[in-house]
Amino acid sequence: MWVIAVFHQVSLFSLKPSDVTSTGGRSLLLPTPYSIKMALLDVAIRNYGVNRGSMLFPLLRDSMIAISPPQYIIVNNCFVRIHKLRRQKSSQGEAKTSFDDEQSEVEEHAVEEGQGPYIRSVAFREYIQYSGPLGLAVQVETHQTAEQLFPLFPQANYLGKRGGFFQIEGTAVVQKNLPVQQGYLLLDAVELTPRTISSGYTLQVLDDCSPKMSFDEVNIYSSASLAVGKDRIQLPVLLPYRVTRSSQGFTLYQRTDHM
Repeated sequence: MWVIAVFHQVSLFSLKPSDVTSTGGRSLLLPTPYSIKMALLDVAIRNYGVNRGSMLFPLLRDSMIAISPPQYIIVNNCFVRIHKLRRQKSSQGEAKTSFDDEQSEVEEHAVEEGQGPYIRSVAFREYIQYSGPLGLAVQVETHQTAEQLFPLFPQANYLGKRGGFFQIEGTAVVQKNLPVQQGYLLLDAVELTPRTISSGYTLQVLDDCSPKMSFDEVNIYSSASLAVGKDRIQLPVLLPYRVTRSSQGFTLYQRTDHM
């Protein structure tokens, strides 16, 4: 049984792989199972409180996710202006940020003179645009479970990085099977062999929740740590997309399976 909703893109989507640093500019083509589950968990906490969110977390954590992506995906390549922490040398020669220093009159004067803790820089970023709607589906075992997740979908308005806004079309529905005509893809790991990898597929490493992940590990106010690769597992997924056109400013992906 699946809870299914169709979303339309309101702004450009961007989501870095979970194993890259903050300076990495590449984006995944699709939302990951982890990002979808966290978006629904965020809605549950904001509307029903932390206790209710912690009760729903095991249900979301163990659910299978399926996505119906559009026929075309455009990756926009661009350089953006950013502010990053100024690096300074300590007396021992070790680099540290200006926030590591104690606030002093000298530092305050530096801020006034335009020499504050941040410096201007340029970074590479990728932003994703879809040619059509994006279908999301969460697998559930019972109607009671579906009723718990059903009200979360209309209020999930962003995926990936904040600012990647989506708008639901109509209301979510509950169906026994995924609609074949919409071409849903199960976001589960595949065994990579020379036979499975071909020119008609694009490899993406998507993250998901480990079956042993606890609520404290995703709670930003908890002291529990979240280990990428252990608690936040990596799934190699082959997406049926191939590059059809590219230039310095964009890359166009076309879906290769029949819809």
